[in-house]
Amino acid sequence: MPGRKGDSAVSAFLEKNGEGVVNVFFGVSNAEAAKELAAKSGVETVHSLDYTQDEIDRHLDGLFKKYEEHTLNSAQQCGFGMTLAQIDPK
Repeated sequence: MPGRKGDSAVSAFLEKNGEGVVNVFFGVSNAEAAKELAAKSGVETVHSLDYTQDEIDRHLDGLFKKYEEHTLNSAQQCGFGMTLAQIDPK
């Protein structure tokens, strides 16, 4: 992004790896179950987000009835992050 080359959310990744895929989202029907399956496979969760309906309404214009995501520690194995996301439309 012009003017944000040194302080964007992906600056450290780009500095280390260069341009390329940073993260891939996988749509799942049950984010919690998908996270547990990943854990059983030895892949840890590094960040989780599960919005309440009020947060969905405020931050995502009320477009969804469910927004839950779990980012996995997959970069070492795959070279990029993976996020399991349950995003249910209204």
